Amino acid sequence: MFPKSTEFNKRIPKTKFYEHIELGRKIKDSFVQNIESIIWANKIAPSTVNISAGEKVMEIQVFRIILKQSDFNKDVLKTIDEQIPYHILFIVCYRDKEQAWIGYKEQSSSESRAFKVDNYYHTAWQKPEELDLTIEGLNMDAVYENFVKQISAASAPVQWNDNLSAKENTAKIEERKKLQKQIEKLERQLKKETQPRKKFEIHQELQKLKLQML
Repeated sequence: MFPKSTEFNKRIPKTKFYEHIELGRKIKDSFVQNIESIIWANKIAPSTVNISAGEKVMEIQVFRIILKQSDFNKDVLKTIDEQIPYHILFIVCYRDKEQAWIGYKEQSSSESRAFKVDNYYHTAWQKPEELDLTIEGLNMDAVYENFVKQISAASAPVQWNDNLSAKENTAKIEERKKLQKQIEKLERQLKKETQPRKKFEIHQELQKLKLQML
């Protein structure tokens, strides 16, 4: 998928991500029960590809997560993400299929090495030869934003606005998801409601929310 110059292929013990920090039992169990192995597969950086450093993104690490079963707790990815001070693209593998996962990740402050990560997106399960991600951009900031764009396009029915940053686009996607949940909740209420006046009020509110989705 990526140039040979980016290949790293180093196996990382799972225990490194949970043995020295306080984690809930559920996440620890997910590492043990769901994850077969973690491989640091690629390093996309100015030293491995002919692309300039970014202002916010210095390197993008590609981690392959080999699963024991197709279902897994995505908080495992967040646990890894929060401990690595670089941006990460995850390739999650189960048998002969793969998914690409990425979370919108940004530094908490310019003085801090801590990162916060939210809004994970992923592709559908695909055969490795069908999972097509491309390195696009003149610097690492642009490469990262394009990875978020490529993967979010596969996981949310929202048109990406090229005039907005990845942060602004992901905020819009999350807002749309929240609106959709509100709409579904009101639709359930409308079906159950028997009072005409209350039905009318719910219907009016539904129309307002649906207009916001346009």
